[in-house]
Amino acid sequence: MVKTFIPCLIDTVVWEAYTWESLRCEVSEKIRKLIEKEDVETLYKLVRDEVKEYPEEKVKARIKDFIGDVKGAKGAVAVRDEIYQEVILALLELEDED
Repeated sequence: MVKTFIPCLIDTVVWEAYTWESLRCEVSEKIRKLIEKEDVETLYKLVRDEVKEYPEEKVKARIKDFIGDVKGAKGAVAVRDEIYQEVILALLELEDED
């Protein structure tokens, strides 16, 4: 069996690793609806200021990955790709408008 450390998204309030199941619950309702529609363009517009140092096409590719993962992945949210990490964090920071 191979063992390795992989960067993992941590909830620093309780110091536990996020799972894809818990992440699905953590994103705002607005983001959930956009994920369901697979609306990459709108999601990109919402996070582009947070990820402006990365090429647009790479960010959009990671948003597509996120949509697929958040819909069906299981286990811990462990990601090596820096752009993907930033996309996930940016999407988690977005809140529903009151």
